[in-house]
Amino acid sequence: MSSIQGSLVRAYLYKAVWTLTETSGGSEYYLRVGAETSGVITMASSTGADIQTLLLAMTQFTAGDVTVTGDAGGDFTITFLADYAFSGIGVEIANADATAVVAVARTFQTTLVTKSEANGYYKMGVETSLDVNMEIENQDVTSKDSDSWRETESQIRQIGLSASNFYASTENYDKLVGQYKLSLPVVICYTEPNVTGTEQIQNFGVYNINNITQNATFGTNVEFSADFQLTGSPTRVVTGA
Repeated sequence: MSSIQGSLVRAYLYKAVWTLTETSGGSEYYLRVGAETSGVITMASSTGADIQTLLLAMTQFTAGDVTVTGDAGGDFTITFLADYAFSGIGVEIANADATAVVAVARTFQTTLVTKSEANGYYKMGVETSLDVNMEIENQDVTSKDSDSWRETESQIRQIGLSASNFYASTENYDKLVGQYKLSLPVVICYTEPNVTGTEQIQNFGVYNINNITQNATFGTNVEFSADFQLTGSPTRVVTGA
């Protein structure tokens, strides 16, 4: 196991957006968010508004925390907002009919990251010195196809992000602190230096907030220190190649 540190360009908070897809099969299913399960969703007839109503009926949410758009029988977009805007909270299919074909997946933007909040990103202000600590583990992948040789493969076991000069608007910082107090993870995208003016390597992950400390305020912005720890596996997206 080894540790890698690198200096990167930018880090962004990412809106918690999911795509729900109904394909075919049974008549009903449920969604599980955190520890709660929704009321029944009827295949091919429940609309995005119906699903939104079911999610907002959960005790963890209040009006404005989540929106669901989409027409019956098609794809739905689930977006968490307000106190859950950056949340890495999970969404799962629960108690589906045995023949139902329905899936839910976190979605990531595949265009260049910009400073615009409209495309789902909120800049955290790390321009030059975001430390990325990777613990890498070699796993034995020897099989009958290894031609009598032992084969190993390096895999990332965990990733930590830290910096002493994060910046965010007061509003976004307050949301981060709220996530920390509720022990909720956040979705972070950090970018590697551009290879060209149109190519960008984006690394998405769901991170727990290990600690967060306010250092100073500058008008409507807050400078703070924080440490984030990856949960699950990272997703790497190359855009503009």
